[in-house]
Amino acid sequence: FDSSEVDIDLRLLNAGGTVLDVSSGTGNAETVSAALGLGTYILHASRDGGQGGGYSLELTTLPADCPLPSPADPEPAGVPKNRFLSFIPGNPGRSTAISMNFVSLQHPVPPNGEPSPPPDFSAFEGVVMWVGPPETFFKNAGAQETFQASRLQCDPYFQEWDSVGLLYVYGPEVVPSSVYDVQMVSQDCGKEGAQKLSIPLTLTTSRWGDLAEPFSSLSELGQPNFTDIGAAVESFKSIATAPGKVGARIQPNIPSPDVDVSFSDIGAVVNAFKGIAYPYEGPTSCP
Repeated sequence: FDSSEVDIDLRLLNAGGTVLDVSSGTGNAETVSAALGLGTYILHASRDGGQGGGYSLELTTLPADCPLPSPADPEPAGVPKNRFLSFIPGNPGRSTAISMNFVSLQHPVPPNGEPSPPPDFSAFEGVVMWVGPPETFFKNAGAQETFQASRLQCDPYFQEWDSVGLLYVYGPEVVPSSVYDVQMVSQDCGKEGAQKLSIPLTLTTSRWGDLAEPFSSLSELGQPNFTDIGAAVESFKSIATAPGKVGARIQPNIPSPDVDVSFSDIGAVVNAFKGIAYPYEGPTSCP
């Protein structure tokens, strides 16, 4: 621990609060050491003499043969979508669940102005839900190309996800102009019920109605435009190069990937082009 800027004390404690080692001094480095088993420990740092408060860091030791799950990978060459999140879960040979943390919900920059301000979903920020079982859907009406999609749910669902490949996630909680953290969660070793979480993968959704490049910048409104209306029309026509369901199926509150892109989706993009804010009720609470 680098103490070149200020003199500090370090204390290493077990989960029960027993002090295992203490280090204090005026050098440029402070160390504590102890023989640790599997479990949770606390490293507490404070200024010498206890002045100015302190900071605590929780540490968890794992078996050598029980690595943390690998983080999910982003969709290769992927683009932000309105109502779907896409990533590759990976983790071959391991049973994992996928958690979704709602970091920021429906905060378009710049915001929609009066008389149509964006809805307030801030009560759901910080909530964690889980990715449900994957199902297979067709990209467009009459198309042979398929994709795998899962709806968000309240309870963890464990499986080996590597065979799924690219996964799309949807639900009333996936809304435009939002930020989500995806983490792979393992329960296959260690204490019964103990969960190991991967490093989060951060995903964002595009501005309401913004279906195609160029996407809205943070400094200018500019989107959606006629290109986005055209992308919705091409998806309705099942043109191979169009965004398809995962890009243009943006309504209603739960945009089922089993339903084809329709005039209602085109109309939603037109309304967004007119400056009308996201109109749906958004996330639902878990019991």
